[in-house]
Amino acid sequence: SMTAFLRVPSLRVVKFRKFCFTSSLCLATAMALRQGSSITSLDLYQCYFSEGGSEQIAIALTENATLTTFRISTSPATSIHQAFYDAMAASLLSNSTLQELSIRYPGATDPTSVCVSSLLKALGTNKTLRKLHVSGFRSTTESVIPALHEGLGKNSTLEILVLIQND
Repeated sequence: SMTAFLRVPSLRVVKFRKFCFTSSLCLATAMALRQGSSITSLDLYQCYFSEGGSEQIAIALTENATLTTFRISTSPATSIHQAFYDAMAASLLSNSTLQELSIRYPGATDPTSVCVSSLLKALGTNKTLRKLHVSGFRSTTESVIPALHEGLGKNSTLEILVLIQND
């Protein structure tokens, strides 16, 4: 099964390029991340996710103890919803290994700055993240700046922050 494959002890870096993450593949990936995989870097580049799939993977990071780098960029046909950002924020609150997080969303229906705010606020509690890259959202004034101020005001580990808003 895919879960067993992703849990192979020697497997450290996994990259999926333009994959269609069906519900079962999302679940298998999430289960592998929860159940002792040795993966330290997971890169999901321009992937399509079934409804709720990206959230399942983000929630799994709450329990993961090996992943240091997580990069996700969706295909233009996939939406990243508030639930994904909330799940990532929850993971940042408890995850103690993740050092680099990159979220790139090239979709036509941009997530608003409200979606990104929960993620930025979580920086105040996270003690391991060193690099954060978020692109593809609209407007930095509404809630991003206050959330960024709140999150960074309590953070002592973040070294690199890249925020790219869509025009």
